[in-house]
Amino acid sequence: MYTPNYDLTGRFVGVQLDGQYIPNDLNNSDYRQFVNWLAEQNLTVDAWLAANPYVPPVVDPKATAINELSARMPANTRVSDDLLEALVVKGVLALTDLPQAAQDKYAQRQALRAAAH
Repeated sequence: MYTPNYDLTGRFVGVQLDGQYIPNDLNNSDYRQFVNWLAEQNLTVDAWLAANPYVPPVVDPKATAINELSARMPANTRVSDDLLEALVVKGVLALTDLPQAAQDKYAQRQALRAAAH
């Protein structure tokens, strides 16, 4: 059975048949065979696509947070954050002792880390 292939913007780019991708290209004999199959079913490509609409991928917020955190935070930043947290917990340092920009970055990383767990 044919299934539609869409890009991430929802644009139809081809069909899938038995795990094989067939591009949306009338110069492609497999795609012409698909169009002929539709005609045998009394369907146009547009009618078939209307019955098989684009479904956006499900976004996993946890995976997104992990990826964003990994991209933004090298390993040494994690060590610095852990050290900062230990100093704050022990009362040696208050977050408000840090410049506002540092407080904001730390808060962003903490929020991403919380979303990832």
